[in-house]
Amino acid sequence: MIQAKKAPLLTPGVLQLVKMGIILPVMLYVLQRDINQMNQVKLKLNILYVMSLGKAQDSAHSELMELKGRAA
Repeated sequence: MIQAKKAPLLTPGVLQLVKMGIILPVMLYVLQRDINQMNQVKLKLNILYVMSLGKAQDSAHSELMELKGRAA
């Protein structure tokens, strides 16, 4: 009888990399969607919201690029 090999278990560090590789692109999409929506409404402090979302977007993008560098 042939025995199937089991897939190796992933370490917690590798699991965290995979998790962040999934979460960060979704986060970037949501932030961009929110920026687009904020640009369509007329609020008194609209620019502050957009700037804050942009900073969060920059941070998430930098983290994603760092993550991709580690994975390569």
